[in-house]
Amino acid sequence: MSPVTFAALPSEFPQRIASPRFAWGDRVQWRPRPTADHGIIIGIQYAPAPHLQAWSWKYTLWLDADSPSHAWTPCDTAWEADLEAFSEDESTAASDEMTLP
Repeated sequence: MSPVTFAALPSEFPQRIASPRFAWGDRVQWRPRPTADHGIIIGIQYAPAPHLQAWSWKYTLWLDADSPSHAWTPCDTAWEADLEAFSEDESTAASDEMTLP
């Protein structure tokens, strides 16, 4: 895959791009599971995504206190394709799976 150059915003921005899937304040978790990290969206940006060779929505998350990564960082970023709406049931199940007997 050759490198993609992002010299400017897409010409169709903002009129003809997909709206962000999530909004400020939405609670989300990473996918695919079994990661147990989850939090609340505190920032949204439309940014170059070299791995997609396109522009995409990227989110800043404030991690919940019981999110495993919160032990070393209170915030993280994620691309839209890597997130899903938070589900307390799935989060508890993933945490249970990660706990050693």
